[in-house]
Amino acid sequence: MKKSFSLAAKKILATIGFMIVSFNGLQAAGSISGVELRGHLISYLAEQGLVGAPALNSTRQFRACSADLEFSPLFGSFQTIEIRCPDNDGWKIAVRTRLEVAAPLKNRRHNAIPDPNLLDNQMAVVVNKRLTKNSIIGPDDISLEPVTAKSSTDYFTRINDVVGRRVKRSLRTRQIVEARHLQTNWMVQKGQPVILESGFGAVQVLSEGIALQNAQWGELARFLNTRSNKEVFGTVVSEKKIVIRTKTSQK
Repeated sequence: MKKSFSLAAKKILATIGFMIVSFNGLQAAGSISGVELRGHLISYLAEQGLVGAPALNSTRQFRACSADLEFSPLFGSFQTIEIRCPDNDGWKIAVRTRLEVAAPLKNRRHNAIPDPNLLDNQMAVVVNKRLTKNSIIGPDDISLEPVTAKSSTDYFTRINDVVGRRVKRSLRTRQIVEARHLQTNWMVQKGQPVILESGFGAVQVLSEGIALQNAQWGELARFLNTRSNKEVFGTVVSEKKIVIRTKTSQK
């Protein structure tokens, strides 16, 4: 009796085990892993001539689609891509691509007729979305696009020259960022602690000071020597270092 019960139990357990394996197989077949989805996105970027390291969790699982996945850039550049499952009950997700170089949307269109007004190999920083006055520009707010002959000559050609800068006025989407649109990027700002350097030849004297006005590199400006409480004039040579003149004025 015990022997027959043991055989029956083994059969039941074997059947349950087979069902579990089958169910897991169905689950795997009906899903897309984060690794697979990341691979599809990398392939899509390669088709655009781009190389990136998409920020996508490899352990995530997505429901498999009956139709092909759709990829589309967001905010006018390939820095963020929307991946969409076009099924009736499909899903979508936005993924940061972390491109090696910021890429322009307009410059990646396939089979596009070249614009005779475009300048060869010349790119400009443009706004991806509307920016309000006094807002600080972030990496997702801008991208590079081809420059036309009618464009202003006072534009930026590198993303890093614009990120972190504050705008003086509102900028519309697709507008080229010009120097006049941004607040002056002061090297030294009023109230900022600095090091004052003075002396002749090999003998140099260093003192602590405070900037009394905003100043750019190479500009002569006023500073307060906090040790002597005297106002001095000095030339800005770095964000912290000021070379002062020998003459001072009592405050």
